[in-house]
Amino acid sequence: MKVLIGSSPDEVARLAATAVLEGFQRYASDRAPVLGLATGSSPLGLYSELADYVAKGELDLSQATGFALDEYVGLPSDHVQSYRQTLIREVCQVMGLPEQNLNVPLGDAESLDVLEEAATAYDAAIAAAGGVDVQILGIGSN
Repeated sequence: MKVLIGSSPDEVARLAATAVLEGFQRYASDRAPVLGLATGSSPLGLYSELADYVAKGELDLSQATGFALDEYVGLPSDHVQSYRQTLIREVCQVMGLPEQNLNVPLGDAESLDVLEEAATAYDAAIAAAGGVDVQILGIGSN
């Protein structure tokens, strides 16, 4: 593991964007890249930097697949505060990841059994996609 320390949030975002691009290049294969996505304020600068790469034609996520880390339990996926909707706004709409290629765990289910079955299916979907090539994580205060 390589630890990089930036002197400002903007520099950290640039360093992280470079690491994501390098990760895609390193793990490029015969399939489109698979990106693990986080929500919260930590990755916002990174997403902005990646959107700039997309705008300049240096990154193409039109064939990529995204997997969210998590989702709120009990919140419908179409709720404005759901992680699905957050990632649609912060990733799909600005970085060109097709909304149909965004996968988010089921959070709104009628029972724990259904949530557990959905979690197992989610893990299987990640495996079927070939695993996550690059995972974005946040460093929040909690």
